[in-house]
Amino acid sequence: MYFERRLTEELIKWANSENRKPLLLNGARQTGKTSLLKEFGRTSFEDFAYFNFEENPDLKQFFEQTRDVKRIIQNLSLVNGTPIAPNKTLMIF
Repeated sequence: MYFERRLTEELIKWANSENRKPLLLNGARQTGKTSLLKEFGRTSFEDFAYFNFEENPDLKQFFEQTRDVKRIIQNLSLVNGTPIAPNKTLMIF
């Protein structure tokens, strides 16, 4: 429980940072990284969007076809079924 609470506190610091950069969360398989991030998305953002490239390898085409971030977000919004709003939607890859 302590470990989870500490990680959540670090995620909150990251979310509140003015100069927030993409976050990479590394760790062994099956240790709860995805569950932690989904719960964080539910509690700390208006919405979250989860994209699993292993389950949906076609997602990579959005990043191969263009470097235009707005276009990538539009395509991911279509897959997600709801709009992805900057600073309101946590995207989990």
